[in-house]
Parts: sequence; structure tokens; C-alpha cells
Amino acid sequence: MKIAIDLDNTLFNLRVVEDSSRVLGLNYTTSDVKSWGYREFSESLRKEIYRRFSDHIYMCCLKPFPNVKNKIVEWYNCGHDMDIITCRNEHIARDTVNMVHKELPEIRNIYFAKDHKNKAEIVFNDEYDIYIDDDGRPMDELTKVYYCGQMFLISNDDTMYNEGYRNNFFITCVKGISSICLPQ
Repeated sequence: MKIAIDLDNTLFNLRVVEDSSRVLGLNYTTSDVKSWGYREFSESLRKEIYRRFSDHIYMCCLKPFPNVKNKIVEWYNCGHDMDIITCRNEHIARDTVNMVHKELPEIRNIYFAKDHKNKAEIVFNDEYDIYIDDDGRPMDELTKVYYCGQMFLISNDDTMYNEGYRNNFFITCVKGISSICLPQ
């Protein structure tokens, strides 16, 4: 099977809200994020979050969530081909690729999309059998073009920003990668 997987907060633990908040003397967590664009936060916190998104040292030293490595190795050993599709900034692409290959060498390719619509185009055009993401927006786009693959939405207490997509008939909600069971 061909599997497309998002990177941040799907495979890798991005704690940008916690880290940015702490620098400003605040106490927000990822579970406080209710919207894409972080509109619920002050402008100073949003600026710090976006500054970190562009910082290759910060963004490219992340670690996978617990049990992600085991699941990726399991899928790889079953013969599944796995690619990452991310909306990370292009100028940190090389360091991102290095981080992924160091932590998850079983990943085949890494694609850098312009936005959530471009992510959906890549998944659809490359005919992935499975798509996994914490962002429901690309999945919403895929339902409009009659995508026939299976979609898994990472949905837990830290992903309140995707709450509006949890009741979509075409999306299977899971707490994390480790709870997805694929055919051998």
C-alpha cells in the first residue's frame, strides 16, 4: 500500500505552542489551539510561533511521538511504501529531510506542499491508498474530488483545532499513528 503521512503533530511531536508560550512567560499548550492560524492567541505569541516555524534549528531537532518508530518499522516490514507530505517552509527542507531520514529511515520520499489544498492534490494525483494527518482541511478537499483512499485523522486532546472534521463520514479518527491497524 502507498501511504501518505503528515509530519508535524502526526509523526513528530511539535510543541511550538508550549515552547513559544514559555519564552513569553505564558502557559499555553497545544490543547489550547482551537483554530488554524492561532487566532485565539495574542499577536506576540503568534509571531513567536511563526518565527519558530522558520527556524531550522528548532524545527529540525524534533523527535517522533512514542511508538511511531515501531509502527513505521512494522508497516515497512509489511511492504508498505510511506511518504511524508508536509507544508513546512521550503528553506528548512534539507534539514527536515535529514531529520526524517535520521529518525525514520523507512520513509521513502518527503514532499513539500504549498498549503492544505496542495497536500490534497499530491495525495489524489499520486493515488495514495491511505492518507494520515492531524489537519482535516486536506481531507475535506479530498472528499470533494471523490478520493477513494482511506483517511485517518489524528484526533485527540491536543488536536482541538480539527474538531470540525471529526464527524466527517469519510474520515476515521484515531488518537495517534500507533492505533492504526493496516492489513499485512
